[in-house]
Amino acid sequence: MQTFTDGAVQAVFVLQLGYFKARQRFFSLELAEVRTDLIFILGHARLAVTPDDLRTLNPRTIQQQRQLILEHVRYRYARTAERTQAYQVVLQAARISPKPQYLFRILLQHCAAERVILPSYTTVQETIIGMAITAEEERLIAILQVHLTPADCVALEDLFEQQDGRYRLTLLQRAPKDFSHGQLRQERGRGAALLPFYELATRVLPHLAISPEGMAYYASLVGYYTATRLNDLDSWIIYIYLLCFLQQRYRRLHDHVLSGFMQAVKAYRDEATAAAERAIAAYRLTVTEDLVRAGQVLHLFTDDQIPPDLPFATAQARAFALLAKERLHVTATSMTTGVGCDETACFWQAIDLMARRFKGRLRPLLLNVTLTANRADSPLLEAVTFLQDCFVHGRALTQIDPQTIPTRCLPVRVKRYLYTRTTDGATQLVLDRYEFLIYQLLRAALEAGDMCCSQRVRFRSIEDDLIPSAEWQQHKERYLAATPCPMLRQPITDHLAAVEQELEAQFNAVNERIATGKNTALQITQHGTTRRWSLQTPTLPIGDDHALFAHLPQVALQDVLAFVATQCSFMTAFAHVLSRYTHHTRDDHVVRACLIAWRTNLGLSRMGEMSDITTQTLVRASENYLRLETVRAANTQLSDAMAALPLFRAYDIDGAIHSSSDGQKFETDHPTVNAQYSPKYFGLGKGVVSATLVANHVPVHAELISAHDHERQWVFDLLYNNPTDIQPTIHSTDTHGANQVNFALLKVFGFTFAPRYANIQEKMRTALSGFHHPKHYGSEALFRPVRKLNTTLIISQWDEILRIFVSLARKTTTQSALISKLSSAKRRNRTLLALWEYDHIYRSMHLLGYVDSPQMRQNVQRALNRGEQYHQLKRALTHANAGKLRYGSDEEQALWNECSRLLVNAIVYYNMILLSAAVTRREQRSDMTGAKHLQAVSPVAWTHVNFSGRYTFTAEPTVVPVEGCVEALAQDAFRADEPASTPPREHLA
Repeated sequence: MQTFTDGAVQAVFVLQLGYFKARQRFFSLELAEVRTDLIFILGHARLAVTPDDLRTLNPRTIQQQRQLILEHVRYRYARTAERTQAYQVVLQAARISPKPQYLFRILLQHCAAERVILPSYTTVQETIIGMAITAEEERLIAILQVHLTPADCVALEDLFEQQDGRYRLTLLQRAPKDFSHGQLRQERGRGAALLPFYELATRVLPHLAISPEGMAYYASLVGYYTATRLNDLDSWIIYIYLLCFLQQRYRRLHDHVLSGFMQAVKAYRDEATAAAERAIAAYRLTVTEDLVRAGQVLHLFTDDQIPPDLPFATAQARAFALLAKERLHVTATSMTTGVGCDETACFWQAIDLMARRFKGRLRPLLLNVTLTANRADSPLLEAVTFLQDCFVHGRALTQIDPQTIPTRCLPVRVKRYLYTRTTDGATQLVLDRYEFLIYQLLRAALEAGDMCCSQRVRFRSIEDDLIPSAEWQQHKERYLAATPCPMLRQPITDHLAAVEQELEAQFNAVNERIATGKNTALQITQHGTTRRWSLQTPTLPIGDDHALFAHLPQVALQDVLAFVATQCSFMTAFAHVLSRYTHHTRDDHVVRACLIAWRTNLGLSRMGEMSDITTQTLVRASENYLRLETVRAANTQLSDAMAALPLFRAYDIDGAIHSSSDGQKFETDHPTVNAQYSPKYFGLGKGVVSATLVANHVPVHAELISAHDHERQWVFDLLYNNPTDIQPTIHSTDTHGANQVNFALLKVFGFTFAPRYANIQEKMRTALSGFHHPKHYGSEALFRPVRKLNTTLIISQWDEILRIFVSLARKTTTQSALISKLSSAKRRNRTLLALWEYDHIYRSMHLLGYVDSPQMRQNVQRALNRGEQYHQLKRALTHANAGKLRYGSDEEQALWNECSRLLVNAIVYYNMILLSAAVTRREQRSDMTGAKHLQAVSPVAWTHVNFSGRYTFTAEPTVVPVEGCVEALAQDAFRADEPASTPPREHLA
């Protein structure tokens, strides 16, 4: 700064330096826009100049200051050499994923690492990312032209022929609505049509060297465009999209078939188990009733009125008149042996009765799968292959030589139920029971990963989901350097030494604070030698709507949406499905009506009846503009707009963006693949789960998942693939979000995982691990590890653990699917055990910090409460159809989920606009206490927004009374001790 002598010039220099440190960019400075900051700098730096002397500097001085700043912070402009290098980095990344958002993130990371100023938007979009995508497409086309024969091209072109009024491609795109017998039969029919294309894709795609993530992206474009629009694209580009789609579709088909097989096996097992339980209950009731009659039979032997010479046959007749012979025999056996009815035998008897049903449903499904096993000599694989061979050749099991039937896989405990004795005393296998047992064992093996199917995504082995071992050994250093995880490049011995020092110091500090009484929230009671403890956790009310907003004027939902569209241009994300080839002009009134119809669960038809827009117009606009990609893009724009508001960082928890994720259950009206039974949440119905990432009250990312999926496997997926500018550093979940790998995984990728456990005492008793034997910590320590960490195992398997982390970063597979396999307790090998061991380190650190810090416990609770507030608002919006989703496909339900997030984002943005203006107004009036109180008010409120009534869209939207709302908030006598029926959770926190 002292380089310049003029005070006004010095102030501008400090301003440019501060802006550059914050954003690593230079900005065009308009004096009116930056005057407040310049005045602050004058006072803070004690510059001898008055505000009236501030002026706009000439371009030469501005450029001179910028050059000094670059030298000071060791940055440089993106000249030709830097842009060329950035282009090469993005070009390599395009092979992993050609998504523009992903490439932009890679470019940001590269510029930050190389300390290069990000080029202009036009340069980034057209010269770097756009050219990289084009070059990648040209590379793929050149390879395709070599490996695709003319016959292959004709076969792909035939997909655009019409069959029964529809394109063949459209018929292949159809997915089963559920896993019923009829739907899976149709799916198998589509599999026969897809098989030749799958074989073609399997032959050609390896030559393209595209990552699985890239293939998934190209495949998704077939669903993004209509068949008509695809036909208008360049033929070779279409071939790329089609080959990726056909391979992905065939694999999804096999996932559907195998998932249907597993569900059917479970259903038959549950049915047989229920039948066995009913048989046991009936047996016990019968025996209880028959005991009385059996006593009467015994009285016959003590009755003096019965002549001693009465023939035995007559006595038997009297006894059987009291209790039938068969029932008397059962009762006598129960009395003499003390053994009741065999429940397992009843189970297999029930299986006998349903043999015809399960064979008719399961056999066709088993024929459509090709399985492999982790063991080359797997007895189960031998039995499954035997059954498949019999079914393919149409041979009945009764026609097979019993000696050739594989029985090595039969568990010893059930063999006695699988064999009967013939009249000559020989043992004979009960074939129906044998077949069903193989189905049961196969289901368990698929869940445990002992049996795999390479043609699927969900049921592939972990090895298939990772970077191939040979490729990893050859390119390991390059892959590690390209992965934005500095921890992975540190030698494992040095890394373990550092975390050992940190964890052991934490054990000492936590126990010392307890011993000295500094941890006042932890209460210890002692009975003899037994010590028990309890933890006082501050309770924070969730609060569903702040009382302040109840005083504001009511505004219709459509007017809120229209107002937000004027403040944030999120409507530009709704591009027509025909893109630049269309001559239609988007009618934002109609698009907003479609959004509300989808979001509120009314549906387009019902909205047409309730509004001034016809159903036909709504349907046409929905088909043209509302797609998963466009609604997600609009959500991203809204989230980024909220992140830019001054009030946004006021919602930081303890100075950090502390996010949370949780699943919200919604019952469905129609069966879909994702909609599954869950008696706990849906009773006898089916439903889906919306897993959402919420940061600073903003729902930044969401996925709609099956009710049978574990929410914990989506935690990393939601965080790592978050497309917004809101990037959390700490993340919390409830107990359902914790698994065997999330602590380590999030730590490696730059996040801190801080879950809340339902039973913290049990976790502290069973889940603490240390680098020393438990005796090392002394008997007086309240918290000691229950076991010593196996660091030798971690070190020996570290290379494979690195391969897992880098595979997740390079998106070699669906991340949620891989994490599900990594965290499954049924899967066990040395690499997984080492990864779990590594995870125990960070889990122990969190547990110790959680019991030691009231601030951490409060922060975690606040973050989780924000997620609950979002759920309450989302539930309030889904009011139509009694809250049951009316949409009949997974794609429609996913679109509803994104539309719902969009409307919640719009309401939160509207509230943040009002609160931000009210805070500024209070600060201008020097009411700093009131401003601080308003900053603590949650923007998730909706009492002032009218969700119902008749919707009017064609007329000009009613002007939202922003000024009146802001003044009402600015004048409200809001105090910390103000009673309210729905207390402000954030304020009380």
